Amino acid sequence: SVGLTFLFARLLLKKYKYSYLWALIFTFSSYMWSHLWKHIDLLQLWIFPLFLIFLKRFFATNSLKDTMKLAVFFAAATLISNYAGYMTLMYFLIACLVSFFYKSYSERKFDFLILKNTVLTILIFSCLSLITLFPYISANYFSYEQVGRTVTRTYEDFFSFSSRPWYFLLPPVKNPLLGSFSVNILENIKKTDYFLADDYFANEHQGNFFGFMFLLVSSLVLLWSYKNSVGTRKKITVYIICNLILFTLMFPPFFTIGGMQIYTPGYLLYKYFPMFRVSSRFSILLLLNLVAITAYAVNENYEKLKSKLRYLNLIIICLTVVTLIETFVPFDLVKKDNPPAVYLYLYDNTPENSIFAVYPNNSTLDAMYWIYIHKRLLMNPKYYTSESMVSEEFTMNLNTEEGLTKLIELNGEYLIVFKNVLEEDKEFFENNSKIKLVNEFYDSYLFKIDKI
Repeated sequence: SVGLTFLFARLLLKKYKYSYLWALIFTFSSYMWSHLWKHIDLLQLWIFPLFLIFLKRFFATNSLKDTMKLAVFFAAATLISNYAGYMTLMYFLIACLVSFFYKSYSERKFDFLILKNTVLTILIFSCLSLITLFPYISANYFSYEQVGRTVTRTYEDFFSFSSRPWYFLLPPVKNPLLGSFSVNILENIKKTDYFLADDYFANEHQGNFFGFMFLLVSSLVLLWSYKNSVGTRKKITVYIICNLILFTLMFPPFFTIGGMQIYTPGYLLYKYFPMFRVSSRFSILLLLNLVAITAYAVNENYEKLKSKLRYLNLIIICLTVVTLIETFVPFDLVKKDNPPAVYLYLYDNTPENSIFAVYPNNSTLDAMYWIYIHKRLLMNPKYYTSESMVSEEFTMNLNTEEGLTKLIELNGEYLIVFKNVLEEDKEFFENNSKIKLVNEFYDSYLFKIDKI
């Protein structure tokens, strides 16, 4: 994925000087490091430069062929990563609207061809998505028992996982050189007790940082180009407006000043796209957009910049190196070769088709990982949804009478409880008549369902 990202970023920027360096800045962003080894679908960053390649063709030709290509791309991107499909589609709509209104204002004429091709793209994409996602749509909206309807997020999630302006100025908290600086700033902000001051989620929000050096240089280059180059002004203006609109969508639904609620465009995402709560992920498109227009401005004004900046080549190289250092986030590689004793016991002492559940919820992913050891039927794998249960809800309810009753109804035979639970949970399981302790291990308990 990282290699493909660099390849398509280089392809997008190949006409510009320093294309390899610009591609490196995008490929090895803090966003990439934040999702490396964590979210496979979110790591498919090659989708974004490929999207801009198709988008440039869409605006350049206004042809039916390129319109259909873009629609097919959206459908494919959505299947690969629903967030990538959603974010690129949102940017497409913003870019089309900005281009339409900017052209109407600057040239005093309406470009209805853009509107027609925009609508056509959405229609083709919708038809393709309807075909490919029909089983999911049917199960959730048309079946007798609607299942898996877990796509609507809570209102609070759109505050927790949205961006804040200061996140773009804070290096990743795990960065070896600048991380402590960010931690101190975040602690001071948190002390204000403002309701938006304590929601920094490192795995998501550190991807909002593009690098001090890159932000400074790109801002100076764009300001200089806007003032001194009429030829690049229009293109820069359109892209900057697109970025500003996208930037405002990343904020929480509202903020308060003096007790008065002020709503932001982010409220629209909650209202119309309630299944996508992590609006801070739009930052990867912001970064790519900023890299592209900076590369364009430098390329178009290369001779002018070269005459004013004697060491321009060295400056761009230093910019790349410093940015890669600023945005680096170390990652951990964990070698798991010692399975928990409870899974070895389960394999050695239970029938082959035994059905078991795991508690608490943060242990279900591990239970899936060790399936090659225990070789038994796990009832509640992480993210699993069926007509009879939603795995997360089922697991979180196991420490109640209703939860154990549900376990029995679903023919569960064993329950593994890890010891990293509350003491009251341990007491509940140890004293419950529906289950009996089979064995205790250093990190867990194995209970058998007592079907009376």
